[in-house]
Amino acid sequence: MRTLTSWGRIAIFAFLATAILGTGNPLAAQTTEGTVITNIATAAYTDANGNTYTDATGQVSVTVGFSASLTVTAGAATVNPGAGSTGNQMTFDILNPGNGTDSVSVNVTNSNTSGATITGYIFNSVTYADLTTLNQALAAEPIDPLGAETVTITVVYDVPAGATPSDAADITLTATSRRDGAQTNNDTTTVTPGGVVVTATAATTSELPSGTGPASYTVTYTVQNNSSVSNDLDLSASLDATNNGDVTITGIDAGGAVFPGTDSTVTFTANETKTVTITYQIGVNGAKDDQTTITLTATASAVAGTPSDNDNTVLTVLRPSLTITKTVHGSLADANSDTPLAGNPLPGDQIFYKVVVDNSTGTAAATVTSMTDDISALPLTFVPASIDETGSATAWTSLGEAAGVVTGTVTIAAGGTASFIFAVTIN
Repeated sequence: MRTLTSWGRIAIFAFLATAILGTGNPLAAQTTEGTVITNIATAAYTDANGNTYTDATGQVSVTVGFSASLTVTAGAATVNPGAGSTGNQMTFDILNPGNGTDSVSVNVTNSNTSGATITGYIFNSVTYADLTTLNQALAAEPIDPLGAETVTITVVYDVPAGATPSDAADITLTATSRRDGAQTNNDTTTVTPGGVVVTATAATTSELPSGTGPASYTVTYTVQNNSSVSNDLDLSASLDATNNGDVTITGIDAGGAVFPGTDSTVTFTANETKTVTITYQIGVNGAKDDQTTITLTATASAVAGTPSDNDNTVLTVLRPSLTITKTVHGSLADANSDTPLAGNPLPGDQIFYKVVVDNSTGTAAATVTSMTDDISALPLTFVPASIDETGSATAWTSLGEAAGVVTGTVTIAAGGTASFIFAVTIN
């Protein structure tokens, strides 16, 4: 008995081990539906006198049932068709890794109709207007098990005119096993309306007139080819119709490609961003606080829908603006406190003049190259060493008197003032 029991257990274990472990990984591929697995246990045995007998056997069979499994794979994670383009296509591959023949129904959702509108479906080279007719065709299409067959669904869609990258739409296809009814899988393609994005580095800027140099100035923009393919972008720099700032555009630099004038065409690789610089000058007619809007427009003229975008920088013209105020006072203290002269001075009296040079309404620094106060022809005598600038908000570069002429130089910042006081005697 002990030998029979031992032999029987060893034989059964060995058979089951072979059946269970096999020669490969059972997870790599499922056993095909309908496969009959027969398990046989055998016992070889003898009696106490060593007589042998025909082996005893016992067997049982099981038939493998259906196990549903689906995978859906989008042809691309992201696509960038142009705004206004029609008849665009995206694909989804459906596989049946399950162990038996299956068929599927599909559902397609769209997260944002501002970025994409679905117009139909293609399956086996036939176009279907809606999901109902597509699913009728899919119901009659068995899919071989174990990933041996691929079913490809093509989604046809348009991108509305005027759509921008912010209108991105997620199109998701979900496949459901018809036999199982519960097994599903899905994948998504994001439609980001392609074309162009233009962004000004600064919304505003301000500069002086170019002068005799003439000085040139620049404004910069970033331009992005928001497309999965290379595109030639037409770049155009323009000014508003009034051009109060008397601005002239002299050139465009697109990532090192320099073009004179206001227009250029530059090749952008897929999803490439370049810095575009507009060079300009300000003419003599640009008055203080005059404004001109400088606009950069980028257009993908060869792309369906001709996507285009623009942004602008508002330029304000800077200029200094000086005024001079001159007052008379009875003493230095009165001049410093702006106390007016009382009454009429007499010959021999000493009076004090205060000169204030004011750039408080100016929008740029003013360099006073020659400040002159000439009293030489007046019945006045300059009081030596009487010039006083201690109360000046801005220090003078130079300040002095010669032969009855007071002169000075100073640079006054926008919004600033400079002043000085000097004394004279009435002849």
